[in-house]
Amino acid sequence: MSSIIAPAKRINLIPAGIVAGILGAIAIDLYLMLALRVGPGALFQWVASNFRGEGAAALPGAALQGAAVQGIAAVVWGVVYAALAQSGRPAMVNRPVICGLIYGVAVLVIMQGVQVLAHHYSPPNLHWGTFAREVIGHAVFFGVPIALYVSFAARRALRA
Repeated sequence: MSSIIAPAKRINLIPAGIVAGILGAIAIDLYLMLALRVGPGALFQWVASNFRGEGAAALPGAALQGAAVQGIAAVVWGVVYAALAQSGRPAMVNRPVICGLIYGVAVLVIMQGVQVLAHHYSPPNLHWGTFAREVIGHAVFFGVPIALYVSFAARRALRA
């Protein structure tokens, strides 16, 4: 099968990565709010506690800080996916669902590693439901939307 990104036509997918990251953030946030039965304030306070430590939810502006960090991280991950896709990995564009699932799980593992290194990671209660929600959330509702949008943008750019 030939590559969708032909060497003769080089396209810049970084802007698509920015949009993809925003879409991924919206999708995973909606999923988490439904799965955890919480509103946006509580969700973003929890995000803040992941980088500011336990008790951060009670600090003023925690929800806004959590939303900002979530948005910035999502855009960075979207740009990373787009950069990888345009650097000669055609499967990331040709097979976005499979690659998105793998990418979402990789993002989950890396982000938890960052939290461990920053000494802000408090392991969940090791319940299979919690583990499943995290994996599903990152794979299906973060990685796949990013991959689908980058694939769409690449195909649109090649048709232009």
